[in-house]
Amino acid sequence: MKFKYFSIILFFIISALLTNSINAKFISTPDDSIYLKKKGGVCFRFDDNAPIADYMRAARLFAKYNANFCMSLNFSMFSSQQYIDSIRVLQDMGNEIMDHTPNHRTNFFITQFPINDYLRPETTIPIDGIDHIQNNKICLEFETIDTSNAVKSGVCDIFQNELISSNNFTELAESEIFVYIPILNRIVLIDSVSFNKIFFLDIWNDKLILPTTWQTKYFIFDQNDVQISENALKLLANETTKLANLFNINPPNVWIQPGGKFPQFTKTKLGNILGNELNYVAGAAENKGRQIYNELDPNKNEKFEMQWGDFFDDTWTVEKCKNIIADRTAKHYMQISHAHFYAIDSIEHYFSKLDSLLSWLTENNIPIKTYSQWAKYLYEETPDPYVNIFPSLSTDLDKNISDLDTNGVPDGYTQRYWSGQGNLINDTTITSAEKFAYSISTSSRICRVENLAGIEKGKNDFKIYTKGNPGDSIEVVFSFGEYSKTNDAVFKFPADSKDWVEYSIEQSSNGNTSLIIPENVNFITIDIFCSNYVSGEVRITGMYLAKSRTSETQTQVDKIPNYYALNQNFPNPFNPETKISYSIAENSNVTLKVYNILGSEIATLVNKKQNSGNYEVSFNAVNISSGIYFYTLQSGNYTQTKKMVLVK
Repeated sequence: MKFKYFSIILFFIISALLTNSINAKFISTPDDSIYLKKKGGVCFRFDDNAPIADYMRAARLFAKYNANFCMSLNFSMFSSQQYIDSIRVLQDMGNEIMDHTPNHRTNFFITQFPINDYLRPETTIPIDGIDHIQNNKICLEFETIDTSNAVKSGVCDIFQNELISSNNFTELAESEIFVYIPILNRIVLIDSVSFNKIFFLDIWNDKLILPTTWQTKYFIFDQNDVQISENALKLLANETTKLANLFNINPPNVWIQPGGKFPQFTKTKLGNILGNELNYVAGAAENKGRQIYNELDPNKNEKFEMQWGDFFDDTWTVEKCKNIIADRTAKHYMQISHAHFYAIDSIEHYFSKLDSLLSWLTENNIPIKTYSQWAKYLYEETPDPYVNIFPSLSTDLDKNISDLDTNGVPDGYTQRYWSGQGNLINDTTITSAEKFAYSISTSSRICRVENLAGIEKGKNDFKIYTKGNPGDSIEVVFSFGEYSKTNDAVFKFPADSKDWVEYSIEQSSNGNTSLIIPENVNFITIDIFCSNYVSGEVRITGMYLAKSRTSETQTQVDKIPNYYALNQNFPNPFNPETKISYSIAENSNVTLKVYNILGSEIATLVNKKQNSGNYEVSFNAVNISSGIYFYTLQSGNYTQTKKMVLVK
């Protein structure tokens, strides 16, 4: 058994080292096609120091699809040296380890280092951020309580470890876990309740006996409103870094808030302390963010709200996962899975489901990336503002067919709830890129796209194709969400021609000829109605929504890209010639080189100063053998590599 386990570890070590030796010089920046096109996708995350055999099995499965996953780990709770060695191998393979705090707690940690590390020089006084030290337990410092944040208050008696009141404490919310007693200047942690009694511990989960006190004031707080100090949070994160260095593991730069009865942090606090001071690039606070392109956050801390639970690969069926993923990907969301290995009834059944889901994702070109990769795509890179973000009518990856929707529902669109609404049909007469249309023969809603993300704020272009009979018309309603003070934008277009006619926003017949998306929204909902029905069949297709190109002058400027991009060569595979196109945002020295799989340079296609613009070069491989090759573009601080295949 030990030999078998060692063989598995050795296999992964050799595989990881070989992969790294081949690809190390090529991995640098994100895949342009993801963020430029505002492409949604998924991230898989496993929590809580799962058995290493399960992680290894997951690694083999993800490697089969050239993908990686994330593990949120408690570094102080690693079970053995074999576990540590295996985690190192998993990390070397490209799987991401994340800081889940050393002991799955935010109020204390158990250290493996000398206690003197936590004392001021030549004293027994703890360093900043520590309240006290108990053996090797580092009890972290809490911030001063603000009673105005209390969720409940009252009068009580205190007896040893009990708080007794006339109130019914069984109605407390799960997150209401702290009690402050002003007369004792003491915060305590609710351990359990029994009608009018609270049994408490101290805030570091230790037993506590308080002096008997009669008829004194108490305040109850939600766990989000009682915080450890900034210095304490730094210590907590630094402890994980120290342990990673001790174990010869690359320190994590993604923070995952552990769930439980201890302080939960806001994205602002994580951004200020972990992001600005400790270089963490992403994480999960107590709230869940939207995980979308162009998300509104003036403080740029949205990357610390990447909480899991968009789809539950551990408990849901594969089909249910597909339904959610297909719909949200079409609307430009990133989605994070939910999985605890210990909560899975059958590991065999789970890995069978996971294999099926990964196969479907790969077949449909849905990106599978890690937390740090998605954080870079969503929050650091600039997507192309002129990409059409309106979901296509031709894409139905989950094949969501029902009695009402006999032809399925395009990804990103809502299902019909009665037969009088628009129905998806195949229409061979369409002149646009679409081959499907929505059809209706009454005055009702034709289709709806709810909470579309990836939007561009400000002036937008919208286009739509219509078809119908004399007197028919449609309305397109843009709703900007509950946080916007801007009224819905309504546009009206004819649908009175027997042939397909394209209309733009400037041709709206109700006098509203400009679509302005407010700055304070992150997503919009679009409803399309047959507002005036006379006869026959009304059809729509070819919807387009993107940032407006407001004038000929602006159009000319737009030809000069404001982003860098290296595009996939075409054709690929090729023999013997292929073309490579790229975009340069600023005047700079540019190199475009081709390498073989060993990293040796075999051709230089570009090596000169170029102005900002779009370029295309040819690569002729008539004198080299079949195989996998890499081409790398360098311009200023931008570096990007892509793979191409020569087949002779």
